[in-house]
Amino acid sequence: MNMIRWSVKGFGVPMASVFLALYLPDRFTIADSRALETLRAWRGYPAEACSFTTAGWVRYLAECRAILAECGGARSVGRRLILGTNILIAYERGTIDRSSLDDDELAVASVSVAEYRVGIEMAATASRAAERARALVAIISAVDVLDYTQATAAHHGRLLAHVRRSGSPRGAHDLIIAAHAAQTGRTILSRDAKARFGDLPGVTAIDA
Repeated sequence: MNMIRWSVKGFGVPMASVFLALYLPDRFTIADSRALETLRAWRGYPAEACSFTTAGWVRYLAECRAILAECGGARSVGRRLILGTNILIAYERGTIDRSSLDDDELAVASVSVAEYRVGIEMAATASRAAERARALVAIISAVDVLDYTQATAAHHGRLLAHVRRSGSPRGAHDLIIAAHAAQTGRTILSRDAKARFGDLPGVTAIDA
């Protein structure tokens, strides 16, 4: 997106998205202001996201892909996912179909790596700790590990304020994972019903 915008003088996000959709129609869609307004009215899309900055377009694209999946559309390209900590554990234990994630672009929050490391530190035996450590190395070699940045902190602060205003508390680490999702436009894949990620503004989540 930015390469097109910077290469052609005067191109904004909407025009650059036309070229992406033209050359890679299975991966991208056009940034349409009418569709953006529909998302705002229909799916509670946050008002502050209703603009076509590069970050806003990434979130808009993730939302369009989520709608396609919900409608049973064919998924010819991978999803952009953030794996919840419980998915990391399931991946290690083999209790999730790993092949179902083969086509997806996967990421984990750095706080999820910390949570997983708790299991290494508290393993009953040295051999079990070593086994978990090897699994973690294998996992993080195949996914992006998302650092907590100033941009993440801005989304985190908004989510903290939201849950306090609404009186619906969430786990501290869950909100950090949600902040990464809101920041990057990724969808959270989780088995944690209590986290209620999908109820948070600007966050999309699916159950594994």
